[in-house]
Order: sequence, then structure tokens, then C-alpha cells
Amino acid sequence: MTVKTPYQQYNEVKIKSCSKQDLIILAYDGAIGFIERCLINLEENHYESVHINSLKAQAILKELMLALDMIRGGEIAANLMEIYNYMIYRLVIGNAKKEKQPFLEVKDLLLNLRSAWVEIKGKKF
Repeated sequence: MTVKTPYQQYNEVKIKSCSKQDLIILAYDGAIGFIERCLINLEENHYESVHINSLKAQAILKELMLALDMIRGGEIAANLMEIYNYMIYRLVIGNAKKEKQPFLEVKDLLLNLRSAWVEIKGKKF
């Protein structure tokens, strides 16, 4: 059995007590953080780290895709699916070419989506 640090225990409780909207915002924050690391790693020519952090951001986007309810979400879910697919594509391009622009583009998209989720957080539909 692995002993968890107090920080790990805190994060576990934090995640378990979050609303669905909060979890989505946390996922966006995580992906944005990994993209920011990619940008720093590109500046420092640490290409292996760019690759690793790009894969982590892509994994978060794939989880967001899996969480979409395509039946109840209708057109919004379909649009988000396309946006997430596009972001993964751009992360792959940025990683392969070691270019900043695709990472910056995805970061901007994520920041816009995050801001929309923050705005609707807590509202009943």
C-alpha cells in the first residue's frame, strides 16, 4: 500500500468534493498548465519534456471528450468534441514541429472555454 502525502490527500478530497463544472474547470487548468510547461520547455530546448507535457495535455483533452454526453449535450457536445479533436491535432503538430504557435493557440482556446465554464458555474439550466 502506498502512503499518500498530505498534499495528495488534500487533492483527493478536493477532487471528490467538486461539482462536475468544477472538475471540468480543473481539467482545463491542468491542460493549460501542461501547455505552459511545453512553452517553457521549448524555450529551453528540452524537447523530451515538450513531448511528455504535450502528451499529458492531450490525455486531459481525451478525458474531456469521453465525459461528453453526446445524447443529452446535443449540438454543444458535438461542437466541444470537434474543438477537443482540433486541439489534440494542434498539440500533435506543435510537438512534432517543436513550434510555439500551436501550443499558444490551444492555450488560448482552453482559456476561452474555461472562462465560459466559470461564467455558467452554478447556474441551473
